[in-house]
Amino acid sequence: MPNAEIGVARSESVMSVKDYNLSQAIERGLEAPEEFHARIGERIRLLRTSFNIRVADLARLLGVSYQQVQKYEAGINQISTDRLWRLAQLFNVTLDFIVEPDKQNLIDLMNARLQAKICKDAGS
Repeated sequence: MPNAEIGVARSESVMSVKDYNLSQAIERGLEAPEEFHARIGERIRLLRTSFNIRVADLARLLGVSYQQVQKYEAGINQISTDRLWRLAQLFNVTLDFIVEPDKQNLIDLMNARLQAKICKDAGS
């Protein structure tokens, strides 16, 4: 094999992973990991509060402690992919909504909230 190194595309050439510089990526507009986790935490909080779920209840549903949910929401701790998947299932949203929110995802959330309220009112 001529070049077995994993590479990251850059114009016409390929640079090896060891040459890849995170600060260069950030300069090009890529998001820093801390910002990414903070945004995921904001989405978790938005979902939880939109459905009027307490931190303790979400913790129980995810199988983690109350403090762990608080740390997820604050962007302090990273949530695992299996818990992200569980979260998406619990709130009936896509992983994209949690990871890469856009305006359409917000509309979908509002529709989900309305549907949950209608179901709750119908059950009363």
